[in-house]
Order: sequence, then structure tokens, then C-alpha cells
Amino acid sequence: MTKLKLERATVVSQDVIAYNTHLMWLSCPPVARGATPGRFLMIHCADQLDPLLPRPMSFHRFRQVQSETSNLKPETQFAILYDVRGRGTAWLANRRPGDQITMFGPLGHGYDLAKSTQNVLLVAGGLGVAAVIALADEAIASGRSVTLLQGARSADRLFPHDLLPTDVEAVSATDDGSAGHHGLVTELLPKYLSWADQMFACGPTPMFAAM
Repeated sequence: MTKLKLERATVVSQDVIAYNTHLMWLSCPPVARGATPGRFLMIHCADQLDPLLPRPMSFHRFRQVQSETSNLKPETQFAILYDVRGRGTAWLANRRPGDQITMFGPLGHGYDLAKSTQNVLLVAGGLGVAAVIALADEAIASGRSVTLLQGARSADRLFPHDLLPTDVEAVSATDDGSAGHHGLVTELLPKYLSWADQMFACGPTPMFAAM
């Protein structure tokens, strides 16, 4: 078993990409090592000990970055996607490029794409989209077909389609009908179940109950 320890990550960038939703890229090679789609990390969202408990965050996305001044292997950077919901995430939202954040990971087992899988169905409810985009990237890169069913309260809370891999088919559902299907994302499932070889999902408990 690998022993985890606290690491210091450097904020590379931070942007607001939807209503109250932040996308942060981080540099921390020890945490990136072994990270895969579906796994997560724990972030200490404070300068001191308050708030005390770390926050779990999914590995949202990965990228390879080559230093302009180094001939070493490209560094794997990773992103997190989060909403501001309390003091911890409010602190996180105020971090700027170059700031340091304490964290540890990776944790969890991650997603397992079968070798025989060609058609991948992703289902995301609300901020659950944070956990499935890296899998979409991986599946598209390996030549698979990917459909993302994404549900949110309203259009301004959906993950922007222009940030998805270009070959992903994105289908939306909103509670208020402001974009896509007017209703729950699970109501879209019957149309796609027979097409999918594997389905991966992340969202609130009621979504899984409906599935």
C-alpha cells in the first residue's frame, strides 16, 4: 500500500466557467502520479486550521505540459471543478496563480474502461460532471464513441459544451427547461441504454436511485 503524505500544489490558473463554478489547474507531480479518471484527492481549504477538515475533489481533467526551459519529461497537471458552497470553497475561489495549496492523494479506485468497450455513456447530475470529463478525454483519445448526458438546474449551470472534447455528443437536461430536455437527466436514459457498452455516472443520490 502506498503511504500518502501532505503535498504542496501550485495554482496554475483559475477561471469561472459557469454560474458559481470554478475550474482550477494545479501543478503537483507527487499527487498527479497515479491519478486516473474517477479517482479523487483531498484539499485543505484554509491557511490555518479553520476550516479543519479537507474537502474531497475529483480529478476533473489532465494535461501534459512541457517546460520551455527543460528537456525533462512533460509534467502532468490536473484540474478540479467545484462550486462555492461554504467557507472552504470560498477560500479556494480566492486563490490566484502561484499560490500554494496543501493536499493529498490520489484516492479511490477510478473508472475501468473494458478493452471491448466502443460506446461509452456518461451520466452527470449537477457537479457530478467534474468526475466524468477526464474519462471522456481518455475514451475519445483511444478511438471510442462518447455520449454525455448532463443534468443541471438551469442552462447557466451546465458544463460548457465548448470545453468538452470535440467528438463528444453532449445532451442536456435542465430542471427549468432553459436548455435541452425539460426534466431530469435520467429521463434521457432509455434512448441510449441499448447503444452503450458501458455506462459511468456521477451525481446526487436521487439520480442513482432513479437509474
